[in-house]
Amino acid sequence: MRVSPMYRRVGAAVTVITMCGGLLALPSAPAQADPTEVRQLAGVGSFTTQDVMNSLASTITLNGQKPLASYDTSGSSTITTKNSATCTMARPATDMAGEQALSNSRQLGNGCLDFARLSAEPIHTPVGPSPDLAYLPFARDAMSFLVSSSMSRRLSTADLRAIYTCQRPEFHPYLPATGSQLRTDWLRTIGLYSYDKAQYPCVKDTLPGNAPLRDNLGVVVGLFDSQGIVPFSMAQYIAQSLGRVNSTVTASMGLGVITDQSSGAAPLVANTTDYPSGLSYIGFGNNAPKDLTPTRLRAIYTCVDSLVTNGSLTPRMPGPGTIRTAFLAQLGISEADVDRGAYPCLGQWDRNSQLPVNSIAPYPIADYIGELVGLQRDIHKSASLGRIGNYNPYKINASYGAMLVHNVYNAIPVSKTTQSPWKEVFVGPSSLICAQTPTIQWYGFLPMDGGCGVGTPETTLQPQAGGMGPDTVIRPMASGESVTIQHGKCRITGWYTNASRYVAVQGIVLAGQRCWIRVSLSGINYEHRIPWAFDMQYWYYASWLPIPTPDGSHDYRFFWPSLQGGTYTLKTGNMVDYAIFQVTDLDVQPYGYTAGASWGPGNPGMAPANWCDRWNAPGAPPGCTGT
Repeated sequence: MRVSPMYRRVGAAVTVITMCGGLLALPSAPAQADPTEVRQLAGVGSFTTQDVMNSLASTITLNGQKPLASYDTSGSSTITTKNSATCTMARPATDMAGEQALSNSRQLGNGCLDFARLSAEPIHTPVGPSPDLAYLPFARDAMSFLVSSSMSRRLSTADLRAIYTCQRPEFHPYLPATGSQLRTDWLRTIGLYSYDKAQYPCVKDTLPGNAPLRDNLGVVVGLFDSQGIVPFSMAQYIAQSLGRVNSTVTASMGLGVITDQSSGAAPLVANTTDYPSGLSYIGFGNNAPKDLTPTRLRAIYTCVDSLVTNGSLTPRMPGPGTIRTAFLAQLGISEADVDRGAYPCLGQWDRNSQLPVNSIAPYPIADYIGELVGLQRDIHKSASLGRIGNYNPYKINASYGAMLVHNVYNAIPVSKTTQSPWKEVFVGPSSLICAQTPTIQWYGFLPMDGGCGVGTPETTLQPQAGGMGPDTVIRPMASGESVTIQHGKCRITGWYTNASRYVAVQGIVLAGQRCWIRVSLSGINYEHRIPWAFDMQYWYYASWLPIPTPDGSHDYRFFWPSLQGGTYTLKTGNMVDYAIFQVTDLDVQPYGYTAGASWGPGNPGMAPANWCDRWNAPGAPPGCTGT
């Protein structure tokens, strides 16, 4: 039998995975729920990453033991992670709840939790008196939306903002419940930095019966509401649509494209590495398998597989053309043998009609994606795309959009990054998690393009020895309390002010079409005498329409730290010492940036910020009389 190039690719890959044994073994079914045994590293948090982390927990071993225990966001009302007397807690159901539970465990020192799952770049309230966390990326995801098949799938940022502010009644908008990072990132993406649910009664974040809407629940745009729209993780879409995990999506649902942030491109692309011909197959009906080995696919099309011989499944072919020719070559079947009737089970399929029930037929992966997002006429209709050789036929489009493709993280205490078993499991490109590229891809995520398990934490609390900070903190040089910087055509001014319309640190875009802005804040917590810092990122597109700002105005050029869907306010005892602003013109290749610094409200010029500076009595730190 002649073996096609694709068969050689798939067969070789399967052999490698099998030979590697436990280290790189791929899961064959949806991963288990809560662990049934106590393990060294217990974690909670994001729904988006719970399936891949559950699978990694069942696969990874260290010194002959499985160290990871990953707990789902749903199930019983409580979980017990370690000692039942001290480590029985309410089940965290969101990213924020998981991270807060980890922080609580660290503050109590009970060791009940050791890591938290986060589905995107962490966004935080100002640093408080809790141990610091390191946010270690291990994969990349993307964000888009789902709609029912009858609704428009190609929407701009302005369209989405209008939908989620109740100005497009033909859409029924849904959001994951409060505490979801997907909810926060979605609102930020469509320009709703400060979101008052009561102001927009059309938006729902609960299911019938008032249960909170969890992340990535596709049924809200199908079973519950034919006019619904909901944000969705693309890794979860891949995993659900291909049967990797329990699915809430169907082939008839529409996958959305945010047109002005993605140049109109789809959030998914064909996996041409594992499908060099660009072809897989579609199946319709209960007897149509979702996953076939190359050998079994050929057996079906040569009429020897039991599904065919017992009449349960009909393999079909389109009429003459490139799809038919390429698929027959992929199978190692000649057109001459088909013409002479060597394979009498083969049926015909007119691509202008619905694939008959309990049938499979070859299908271009790119066409299937184009139909999902409304770029092409829907031919596959209710038929689902199948997998060959256990490879996903499509993957996340890494170039989908700067705001839409992002890292996913595990958060661990900074103090544990050099300690076992955290170090071996989470930290660095050679960590046990980062080594699991096949499993990460199996669940729809993209592997990291460098930097897996490393990176500066978004929020860092760095106590000095004995919990005391230095007596003085020297500011960086700057030209004043505001700074104006430019990269390419993007020009911004950022500043610190005590009389802010919004918050203490803010800025405005003066020029540019597509700009990325980063604000790094550093300051002092007087109560605990420790320095703190965190970073925030913003995107500005000139095509965006004006959006509401906290004071009721509508000027979308202003930016300020946006935290958990609200605005940044300094916690009592926290003072900004300086802010560093960076700007990048996203239309300039290769990317670079320009940076500038602005100091805070301490002494002017280069004088140090004294612990007593701007601290009003009563309640001033010891040794300070207040001002």
